[in-house]
Amino acid sequence: MSGAAPSAAEIFSDPKIVALLHAAFQRDSKRAAEFVAAGADVRARGDKNVTLLQWAMLNKSHFAFQVLLNIGADPAQPGIDGDTAIHFAAMANDLEYLRLLLARHVDVDARNGQTGRTPLMAALMGEREQQFEMLLAAGARMNHADNMGNTILHVAAQLNDSARVLRLLQQGAPATARNRQGKTFQTYLLMTPERLLNPEALQARRKIIDWMAQNDVPVER
Repeated sequence: MSGAAPSAAEIFSDPKIVALLHAAFQRDSKRAAEFVAAGADVRARGDKNVTLLQWAMLNKSHFAFQVLLNIGADPAQPGIDGDTAIHFAAMANDLEYLRLLLARHVDVDARNGQTGRTPLMAALMGEREQQFEMLLAAGARMNHADNMGNTILHVAAQLNDSARVLRLLQQGAPATARNRQGKTFQTYLLMTPERLLNPEALQARRKIIDWMAQNDVPVER
């Protein structure tokens, strides 16, 4: 094995799709559009369900990504592991893909086709701070739940990210939302005894409890 990245022909079985991708990577929008007019399906998926837009991101081509968007590739189409292009963009080590999608006013609350997770959850779990803030600024909703009923607040608590939990609460995340197990974010955030917390974590927890007291949210014990 050479270790080289696989070619489109190794991932996509339809020669029309391979030709379409070649045109996109050559920045040839006209030729790419001609392939679509001739029957190439922009919703085609390859090995592991990779979509055309995901393929462009995996191969680090902003130009191919834009060409594919211009000829009708759907950012909301689930692909690898149920993720859409905007989920991929939320986790990518490159802000440009998310910028391009937000400029087109795509659905920032698109759900993962398997888990129901939102791009906001993907950014948080992937530790992509800038994407997280970009999605919030674009109107991502904090009350959306995944298939297990977990909201972004549950996810932050499960990650034991007290600072993020506090910010989400301050920004209006639903403090009393319960998942399918009937649990609020508190179950996950407060499970560690205070005596085991370091000073920074203890201070963050106490700020959350203070916020809850000021906003009439009962502390679960």
